[in-house]
Amino acid sequence: MLRIGVVAIGQFAPLLIWLLILGGESHAAPPFKPAILFDTNVLFDGGFTESAYRGAKSFTEIKGVDVKTFSPGFQDKSNDDVDYPRIIRDALAAKHSPLIGVGYGFTDEFSRVAPKYPETKFILVDAVIDAPNVQSIIFREEQGSYLVGAMAAMASKTGKIGFVGGQDLGLIRNFGCGYSQGANRANPKIEIITAMIGDDVSAFVNPRAGKVLAQKIIAAGADVIYHAAGLSGNGVIEAAAQAGVLAIGVDSNQNAQAPGHVLTSMLKRLDVAIYRALLDLDEGRWYPGTQHLGLTEGAIGWSLDENNIELVSQDMQDHVENQAFEIMTNRVRVAVYDDEEGCPVADPVKVDDWGIIDD
Repeated sequence: MLRIGVVAIGQFAPLLIWLLILGGESHAAPPFKPAILFDTNVLFDGGFTESAYRGAKSFTEIKGVDVKTFSPGFQDKSNDDVDYPRIIRDALAAKHSPLIGVGYGFTDEFSRVAPKYPETKFILVDAVIDAPNVQSIIFREEQGSYLVGAMAAMASKTGKIGFVGGQDLGLIRNFGCGYSQGANRANPKIEIITAMIGDDVSAFVNPRAGKVLAQKIIAAGADVIYHAAGLSGNGVIEAAAQAGVLAIGVDSNQNAQAPGHVLTSMLKRLDVAIYRALLDLDEGRWYPGTQHLGLTEGAIGWSLDENNIELVSQDMQDHVENQAFEIMTNRVRVAVYDDEEGCPVADPVKVDDWGIIDD
């Protein structure tokens, strides 16, 4: 039987890296002086940002190469615009290469700057730029969301589950799209109650809003809530624990945030992806273009450890592992959210009647 559950690892423990066999080029490159760029100062968010930071730090610890961190200067509840040009300008002025942009927010500025610095390598996470000196890393988060959606439907006693997204955009709706497909596969009668926190990047750093929306979803009858909301998701987990229901974490293993109240966490292994990208360049390999990372590549999964083992039944494990195998062998194709077409199978991810919450 295929085992997909992933046991939590130490914060900066050496990573098990799944190196893909790809057809790339090996050639002379500018001096290897990596930098990782964030659009928040809250690096230890327990999720997306922290996973990326862990990947860079693990590379430094294992290979002895410093990875410089650049961030904007606003704190977790600021609504200030992120000064992407300044962050990138500072990294370029210090002659760093590659520049790793963590998040879609770096897309426009990377698109503008990359042609002007053809010898500098750019790595972009969660968005795509077509350029010879840009590598784009796209995760198949719909696959992992499908698996935890199935778990949510199987764990629910009320027949209602929830989803809280951060910023209302296609990337986040894709999590909800996969979640709804997995849930409906496990229980066609399941009801999914959803909400989005906001319409800009600050929606990912607003735990209060996450908690408020989760409380409303719980009041409407949901007893399992999945979040794709960054730091705001900490509020979702807190609300679930206080109400005695279950949350599902995202990006990193968040089971320990509320032991016994986090059913599982959908793992989006930024740490693996960033470590691998840095290792490739350090060893003289460069793969421009788009890399799609999912279950097959070991970059997507779900967490099983001492904090949630009592919550995950054997039937649940068997179902999810079988579904993962079906996805990896293309017997099950998880639909991807499309900005124009929506979610082809089920599209419950819409800003609800509560509206977008501002802090």
